[in-house]
Amino acid sequence: MRSNVKVEAEGTRMRKGRRLCVPALLLAATTLSAQEVEQYRLETGRIIVDQEEHFDSWMKAPGTIEAVVNDATGAFEGLRPRLWRRGTNALQGDIVADLVRNPPKRLLDAKVDPAEFTILHAVETGLRNSKEEVLKVFDNSLETWWEPVFPESRSSDVVGAEAFFTIDIGRIVLADKIVLKFADEENGDPFLLFDVFTSDGVNPKSRAGLSESPEYLRVFSMLQPNKTQREFEIDLTRFDNNAEQEKRLVNYIKIVATSSAYERGRQVTQEEYENLRAIAPQDTGMVEHTRRLSSGALIEVDRSVGEGLEGDSQGPIRYWQRERPRLAEVQVWEEGQDMFQGVQERCTTGGCITLTAKVPGGPTAIWQKELLDGNLETQVPFDVDPGISTQPDLLRQLFVDLGAMFWVESYRHTIRMNIGHAATFGPWSLDFSDGSKDPNGDPNWVRVHSIEQDVINTQGPTRLESVDFNRVKARFMRLEYLQSNKLSSPGNDVNVSEVQLLGEGFQPQVTLVSDAISLPGSSNLVSIEWEADTPPGTSVSVRTRTGTGLDELQCFYKLFGGKQRPLVGADGTPESVDADFCAISGTDKAAELAVTHEKPGRGAKVGDITTSVFVDEAKFSTWSEPYTDQSGSAITSPSPRPVLLISATLESDDPDVHATLKSVTLNFDEPVANRLVGSLTPTRVERLAIDQAFSLVVELDTLQLGLDELLLLPPAGRELMREPEPILYAGTLEQLQDGQDMSGLLRASNLILPREGTAVGDSLHLSFAAIEDGGSVPEAIRLEFTGRLFSPGGRLQAQLRNSQSTGANWQRVDQERNSLVLLAQPQHKELFKDLAIVPAAFTPNGDDRNEERTVSFTLLSVGVDTGVAVEIYDLSGRFVRRLEEQREDSTGSYAIPWNGRDAAGDLVAPGVYAVRVQLVGATAGSGLDEVEQLRTVAVAY
Repeated sequence: MRSNVKVEAEGTRMRKGRRLCVPALLLAATTLSAQEVEQYRLETGRIIVDQEEHFDSWMKAPGTIEAVVNDATGAFEGLRPRLWRRGTNALQGDIVADLVRNPPKRLLDAKVDPAEFTILHAVETGLRNSKEEVLKVFDNSLETWWEPVFPESRSSDVVGAEAFFTIDIGRIVLADKIVLKFADEENGDPFLLFDVFTSDGVNPKSRAGLSESPEYLRVFSMLQPNKTQREFEIDLTRFDNNAEQEKRLVNYIKIVATSSAYERGRQVTQEEYENLRAIAPQDTGMVEHTRRLSSGALIEVDRSVGEGLEGDSQGPIRYWQRERPRLAEVQVWEEGQDMFQGVQERCTTGGCITLTAKVPGGPTAIWQKELLDGNLETQVPFDVDPGISTQPDLLRQLFVDLGAMFWVESYRHTIRMNIGHAATFGPWSLDFSDGSKDPNGDPNWVRVHSIEQDVINTQGPTRLESVDFNRVKARFMRLEYLQSNKLSSPGNDVNVSEVQLLGEGFQPQVTLVSDAISLPGSSNLVSIEWEADTPPGTSVSVRTRTGTGLDELQCFYKLFGGKQRPLVGADGTPESVDADFCAISGTDKAAELAVTHEKPGRGAKVGDITTSVFVDEAKFSTWSEPYTDQSGSAITSPSPRPVLLISATLESDDPDVHATLKSVTLNFDEPVANRLVGSLTPTRVERLAIDQAFSLVVELDTLQLGLDELLLLPPAGRELMREPEPILYAGTLEQLQDGQDMSGLLRASNLILPREGTAVGDSLHLSFAAIEDGGSVPEAIRLEFTGRLFSPGGRLQAQLRNSQSTGANWQRVDQERNSLVLLAQPQHKELFKDLAIVPAAFTPNGDDRNEERTVSFTLLSVGVDTGVAVEIYDLSGRFVRRLEEQREDSTGSYAIPWNGRDAAGDLVAPGVYAVRVQLVGATAGSGLDEVEQLRTVAVAY
């Protein structure tokens, strides 16, 4: 079963509601009436996302996700990170999107709105030649072709001026070769004579005050009549020298048919001619009468003359098939797909590309779209030498957030040479970062290029800088100009016009986020599961966040010349700032805009009012920790909630391997109550590793199923004590306050033994007489229990359920302002507590008595995945034995035995030995008073 892929070219589906016109707006959501169709499939107790149209509504960095589709059936098989390739055909890219990004001057002068660009706007032809026919030369098919229409006058000057076409690629590409493929012999002929030109898009006017049209440079010319060769490969890498580099920088390609055999394409027999006239009369050529000279040579004569000749002077009649010059395919092979293109679309912060200069005026940060608009005529000046001798090491830095993670292995930039300007940087460096931080919080940079030359090259007019390096994982790029005071030309700028990044492999990390999913009714979120293919080295992680509701955004427009324009001001004058014409429904601003919208303006009519829903950050929880169980993880986001967001991240450590996300399923049921809100007392602990009394109060907001079980899950480094036995009360909030007599509110409860595979202290599970809707329903419950904290603290997880309901699913208890977070604030940061070695002496002599010594202690104030080691030495300092224990949660009580044997398994000699207890791993900067403890132990026989 073969599968193919298609790139999500649109990336985020930019609905009208996804405009960031109000600071609090983050993500748009679809209208509820369309949700089930566009976002998911709803079944009893389940929401399922498993179709391509479901995932279409998810937000993702544009161009980073590919849909996998089965070739045989057309069925959607999932999403995967995009595969970036080297050596690609630029004419198979999204030319229209590139034209919109970089509108050509010829189209702007013709007042063509970029929103109305089509692929035909990329094509120009000579007179009488069809643009639609030109599209066939890059439709990836050899069964279609462009056939030039030649002028009636057959002079070479006229032919070349009319029988041509140009293709605007929409951006500058570094091309390795151009390939031309003509129709096969059965379907057509190659061009008899032709030329191929390229243009970097820069017009001569900007170079020397000449034409405003792009300048074309010839890269190939067919000078000898060609009747047989049907494929041409034009090598452009031969133009790598400085003088001709522009021929490799291709924005436009131009093909010119300079000559044709016309009616004498190929000579055929009379029978073939008659057959051709019967089935394809348009392809019949001329019928040529000849006269034989005394020398034996043949010359063409008029038909009347030829038919009147007799004997040896009458030559044969020659039959011709018309020449069918048909170009089937044109390919422009570039070095690779440019990851730098699309940075502007992938980035939403407005600061993805910044140019920073350390000058007396202070740093500057400028949006520099000129570096990625695909246009060599736009450029960014780097100041090579500002002439400040007192600051010889000034820095020019270009910082780029790529908007997603990529495998990068090549860097290119082009430098435009203007009068008095340099064409190379001189000393410069290039760094990449995957976004990880060093101990100071700064990005970890990997330097891939550094050059410290002080020579400035003034050769031009356009220069290409190329750097290849070992593949790196990159989210951020930094280019630094390492200035030197040896450069002595004040104001000698370097004008960088385009930057390209190339690499190969599946993107190492991509993230997609659902539109806001409105849940049916009041739903308790139970679990989330997903189906994914995760080969070794890859992973798919899923997170959730929930919200209390969605808001509605209204945007108001006026009509100018039949086109919708944003509304601001009473006169209806158009503006481009979204915040000026959009407002949250029901606000005073929305009411003001509605009044203004109805007023007549200068040359304006009343336009549309668009309405969309959006996610208000203030109404949503933070993202959950990544869920780990693909077959079903309990949802930890606050619930019940009416709205949910889902995030999925696909990762891989190998550029040749990828994960595939196939589906996501959300499981929900009826809640025990509309909301459960808990608070813990106390929330601060002054001493670690001692028993502490706690109270948990849970407010019950509108019972639904009712409840009869409570489960407490402690944070890492905390134990829940079963003695003394927890006490449960139920009543009003006032009755359950500290200092009240709660003896009459006692509710019978029973401890349930720990779940299989868990230890005492991992949880506290109680059952009690059911609290149900009807009669006198308590406002809250209060649980008195004892716990012991060993770590800095964390969030206490509390859950309630009705064990008799279908599914018997737990509902999580929410918190207000971290009311369930427990923090340790001891006066001293102890590490080891109650360290003891018992018994005082031991005799490992094999008599089954007193054979081991146990090193016991309690470990405090460390995080997860920290090991503990016990090392034993003799009194001369010689190493004897190392005992190590590693836990997922390192805090807590330890009892590590030693049997009196050394590392080789032999009994040690009698005597006194030193015992060192320490952490495995660095503790520098932890603030701990002691990171190791020393004791002695005696061995006797």
